[in-house]
Amino acid sequence: MDKNKIKLCKEYGIIRIIYPERYDNTFMVYSDFHLMSPNMVIIIIKSMALALIITKHDMQQFDYYNKMLNHEKFKRFNNIGAELVIIDEKWDTSKWNYYSLTWLPYWVSELPNLNINIIKNQKEEYKHFDINFLEAMSWRGL
Repeated sequence: MDKNKIKLCKEYGIIRIIYPERYDNTFMVYSDFHLMSPNMVIIIIKSMALALIITKHDMQQFDYYNKMLNHEKFKRFNNIGAELVIIDEKWDTSKWNYYSLTWLPYWVSELPNLNINIIKNQKEEYKHFDINFLEAMSWRGL
């Protein structure tokens, strides 16, 4: 594990970091680039000790993120890297599904072509999608 991953884990109490390339064998080589890229976002869910890394483009599907951008700047990892969206203990994450969220970096890019009714009506096809998380983050497809 490299020093940036260790720093992220120690600083925010993270146990698991999910990168966009789950099945790509080269992801370990490039994982540091995800953390240090200003075009990436690290969603830290403290109550789950989980960090999810997605592109800024994908994150813009959530009105929570867009509204926060209008009011303040997000902190950046190591002051120059990916933006940090921190879901702290004040959030009620009790209805969020940990397993489904570990898949978020892989299904988030499908969201622009969907709406909440499609996801609810085709539950088997979209079983990894966490509707409660989408609602909490004010996804545009609601």
